[in-house]
Amino acid sequence: MKTTYRHLASEVGCLSAEIYREIHRCLRLPSGVVIDGVKWISKTAEELSQLLGCNEKTVQRHLKQLVEIGWLKREQLQKQLCKRVYYYTLGDNAPLEPVSAQKSLQSNRQGACH
Repeated sequence: MKTTYRHLASEVGCLSAEIYREIHRCLRLPSGVVIDGVKWISKTAEELSQLLGCNEKTVQRHLKQLVEIGWLKREQLQKQLCKRVYYYTLGDNAPLEPVSAQKSLQSNRQGACH
């Protein structure tokens, strides 16, 4: 059975579902960082709040909730470079299938993502 936006929203609310869906979409794009075969993307609460038209603190609260329920994983991957940016990937309880780094690279080579 394919998971739909309506199903996601019924579990965590519309805004959390929208944030999750945006991060899932970004993980399918060619940008990001691959560590041990897992693709991570950097997405700030500020970027998401501008995209979704809501307060940054609200987005931070929803991101925290998504991490706590296991839909997302969050790490500060580049601490040694003095960057305080969170990176996200799908968590162990993610309702949508993760896109492997290999598939993402193949899609990029085929011109599927611009």
